[in-house]
Amino acid sequence: MFNKKKQYLFINNGYSSVSNVFDKGKIKQLSNKLKKILPDEKKIFYRNFKTFTKNARFKKITPGLKDNNILLSKNINLDFIEKNYNFIKTLKTFFNGNFYIESKWLIKVLPQALMPNWVKEEVKDIGMPQLNMYMKDKYRNVTYLNGLDYHQDNGGRLRNSTTILIYLDPVLSDADSPIRILDKSHILGATQYPHYCRISSNKKKIFYSDLNGNHICTKEKKVYGIGGTIVFFNGYTLHGSTIDDEKKKTRLALRYVLSPKKKSKKSIFEKSNKKIITKSFYIKNYRLDKMKNLYNKKCGKVINYVR
Repeated sequence: MFNKKKQYLFINNGYSSVSNVFDKGKIKQLSNKLKKILPDEKKIFYRNFKTFTKNARFKKITPGLKDNNILLSKNINLDFIEKNYNFIKTLKTFFNGNFYIESKWLIKVLPQALMPNWVKEEVKDIGMPQLNMYMKDKYRNVTYLNGLDYHQDNGGRLRNSTTILIYLDPVLSDADSPIRILDKSHILGATQYPHYCRISSNKKKIFYSDLNGNHICTKEKKVYGIGGTIVFFNGYTLHGSTIDDEKKKTRLALRYVLSPKKKSKKSIFEKSNKKIITKSFYIKNYRLDKMKNLYNKKCGKVINYVR
């Protein structure tokens, strides 16, 4: 489970993963059930760009905490995950005490092969393409993504929480869209997006800066795993994903944001945050890629060029 080696990895490198916590058969059943419930991709998008601009809404486009969330449906029972003894034990070890679920939602990674042409054109060169804004309201109860550039979860908000992903499908190769982590990037704390990342000449290393005199040379780590694998990452760790846009293969995952009921200096969570050398935990204007109406500016993706 979450042994000393995995704990050390999270504290010092900003991420870790654990497998074989959940019943594999139940994970597969959940994945299959969700795929049957989820609508055909041909239905979810606005018909064309004109219809989109007429109905466009860029706020509250993702699943809510109490509504518009497929995971809140009575038909979706997550007790085998959320009440799992080993899962709870792992999280109590992580937080050095009790915790609570701040939010949860389902993620579906969608290749461009399953998108209408006008959406493909819109998301081209957008670093963080949140596909929900191009969808009809009733289908926004799931978070749809087309791969994301390196980003961090806590940069734009001051919160005492960590993110975990649970793969509902096997992620055993690059074709399965693994989470891609920039090793030890959490030590620079909160930095603005698009993050200042420069690729080395051999495209195997990344130079990352907070633009305040602090720089690190890091490598990308891909997190593979069977269905049910839990991926932990510090809220300041840069992470992202890509997907093969030519194939019609999707991936499902659960995303949880978890917080301790009481802060503990001895927790793995706090020990990891102590590694942050800049003491920067919040930036008011975190997203420099957003227009005033919250629509995305085109700024490209560094992640596309790392090998």
